[in-house]
Parts: sequence; structure tokens; C-alpha cells
Amino acid sequence: MKITEKDVEYVAKLSRLHITDEQKKKLTGDMAAIIGFADKLSELDAGDAEPQAHAIVVENVFREDEIKP
Repeated sequence: MKITEKDVEYVAKLSRLHITDEQKKKLTGDMAAIIGFADKLSELDAGDAEPQAHAIVVENVFREDEIKP
């Protein structure tokens, strides 16, 4: 997906940011790099991987309530 300065202007407007023309040019390149990286990640074969909510297995994170003085 090609990111244009018009896309950057739209995102800036949604974010209520006032950016200069110089910032707009830099952000266009930065956003294109981010989208390119996300596209590259989508090429990975993760068919055998189970979806996870955490990077490590978290079990029994809740403890019983104990009344203490």
C-alpha cells in the first residue's frame, strides 16, 4: 500500500495535529515503512501457531481474598 501526503494529512486531521510540510514528508516515509513492515509480517506462515493473549503462559493469577488485621 502506498502512503501519500494526503493520507498523512488525513491522519493528522483525525489526530488533531498541526504538522508542517517538512513533517508531512518525513511522516509519509515513516508511515510507509511501518505499513511495509506489517505487510512483510503478513507473509509469515503462522498456520501452526495458536493465538495467544500473552507472550508467556499465565496461570492462576488470581489469589483468594484473605482478611488481614
